[in-house]
Amino acid sequence: TTPEELAQVVIGIQHACEQDGGIISKATAQAMLTSRTVDKPNGLGVFVDTMKKSTVFFHPGANAGFQNIMVGNDNGQGAVVM
Repeated sequence: TTPEELAQVVIGIQHACEQDGGIISKATAQAMLTSRTVDKPNGLGVFVDTMKKSTVFFHPGANAGFQNIMVGNDNGQGAVVM
């Protein structure tokens, strides 16, 4: 996976939160950004948290010698670090 591909996932989730017609439906995006557990920030496929009145979603990854994280929020900001 490239940084550009992960950025497209972040942008796709953000766009889907606004309207249907993207890579996922609005209902799916909203489900992804809803915490599923009480004490841990587990959404559907991503981790979610609230920071300064903004919903933040993220997902880390790692394999032999590499680490990454993709992060986005409901204000249209995001980043991918590899």
